[in-house]
Amino acid sequence: MKKYVFILVVLVFSQTARAYTRITATSGLSPKWASMPVPYWISAKGSPQISNGSDMAAVQSSFRTWENIQTASIAFSYKGTTPTGTVGRDGMNVVTFTDNSAPLGSSTIAATFSFFRTENGQLVFDESDIAFNASLSFSTSAETDKFDIQSVLTHEIGHLLGLDHSAMVSSVMVPFGVPSQLDQRVLAYDDIAGVMEIYPNPSMPPTGQIRGIVQAGTTPVFGAHVVAVDSGGTAVVSTLSQKDGSYVLRFLPPDTYRVFAEPLDLPVTQQNLGGGTNGFYSTIKTNFGTTYFGNVSTLSDATAISVGPNDVATAIFKRFLQARRG
Repeated sequence: MKKYVFILVVLVFSQTARAYTRITATSGLSPKWASMPVPYWISAKGSPQISNGSDMAAVQSSFRTWENIQTASIAFSYKGTTPTGTVGRDGMNVVTFTDNSAPLGSSTIAATFSFFRTENGQLVFDESDIAFNASLSFSTSAETDKFDIQSVLTHEIGHLLGLDHSAMVSSVMVPFGVPSQLDQRVLAYDDIAGVMEIYPNPSMPPTGQIRGIVQAGTTPVFGAHVVAVDSGGTAVVSTLSQKDGSYVLRFLPPDTYRVFAEPLDLPVTQQNLGGGTNGFYSTIKTNFGTTYFGNVSTLSDATAISVGPNDVATAIFKRFLQARRG
């Protein structure tokens, strides 16, 4: 199993952190595109491993996957191919398969290199280039031992839009991928909810939210992975608690939910988040055990929370089970 990374370049810091696992600068500001559509180009060489043009079609399909979210306002503009095949700040958002200069380790499938600027006190995307690891094998037809271009790029476009890695393993934004994997072509609701916050569609149907605080006694717990599970047992939306212990699970469809808080200590860890050991989440806490709302240890015993359209429910965690040293 190999991993995804993304690179944050030219960061300017201010303000407080937002909900969901969004790209977050060290003091809390999260970037977005100032306007739509976002233009993009594909390096003219395409993937040297594919000669039938399906690589170009896969790239465009990946962008359409995010563009087709009806509850978010996302639009892209395909500008065609470009001789440019390397990442760098040149005013173009380029997808390339042949850049050997990008700092990608042998375990990295692809990476998004994002540049930012400040505009009216906000952090705004200036440019994002996406580089596939030229030393790995890629396919568009689920070939054995080859990574699927559409799945990989769908993940990377999530970074281009402003999403960090997710600790929800069903999410497209989970930081790992395996050869022949096709399921990351399809977005999970957690992915969709993330961009609904960043690029809201005013006509989206009303949803609810669950908010609260994660504490160990009276001490705020930073970086707890908080997850809402619907009445069918599906993990729907997740987020990380902030430095004051607060969290918000937004855009919950009307349903009855159970909520749990868990440490970010495998399979996804703090090192998988943007900035790694130097990023906003570099000081998260993991010395607590997974606990379901109601201070219980199983989903079936968790206190149910009914959420209707426009409802704001509360779930506060103050004690944890199975506490660990560390």
